[in-house]
Amino acid sequence: MFELSEQQKISFAGVVLSRLEYESISAISKSEIELLIFKAFLEAGAFDLTTPPFEISQKTMMPLSKIENLIYKVHLAVRNPDEQFADLARNIHFVDADPATGVITLSVENKFFRELLISKLRALNVYTNGTFNKDLIFLSEANFDAVLSLISVKGAAELKSTKKAVARQFKTARFIEAIRPMIADLTALAFKTSLETLIHHYL
Repeated sequence: MFELSEQQKISFAGVVLSRLEYESISAISKSEIELLIFKAFLEAGAFDLTTPPFEISQKTMMPLSKIENLIYKVHLAVRNPDEQFADLARNIHFVDADPATGVITLSVENKFFRELLISKLRALNVYTNGTFNKDLIFLSEANFDAVLSLISVKGAAELKSTKKAVARQFKTARFIEAIRPMIADLTALAFKTSLETLIHHYL
């Protein structure tokens, strides 16, 4: 568990008591109590929605699946499109781009924003593949601009920059792979030439 400051304890208690002022605790379901406690921790600043779910799970000693479900419910209650628009960009991470297949891999660990992105892409007739890993989204490079159109200008610029960096790394790796046999051949040739020179000089 984690320790709260006195001010955080007051904030935590305020959130819980404000609900109990008009509703008996016996009338609140277990899942609602869990959500209430989770929101109270958020309001108290014990953690926030950008904190990795596993870290929250460790701090609260609650199963990771339950933490992810609570985070999903909190996001679902936020009805401000502008706020979701900004948060969506922060939750999309560029993983890889395969020039051979034209497949781009994105990572969206947060379940709410992953489903939000997939839903918005489907509205644009863009379909993704997440068969192998629920956190990863696979889509064709041709549809990458559709993702950029759904997020903030700053977020789009950062994703495009990462994509370019990954492309440069791939080209560098391909170049090194291509010249490695040439380097080996040149090294062997240089050794052979040096050996022949020594033999000719001393024999």
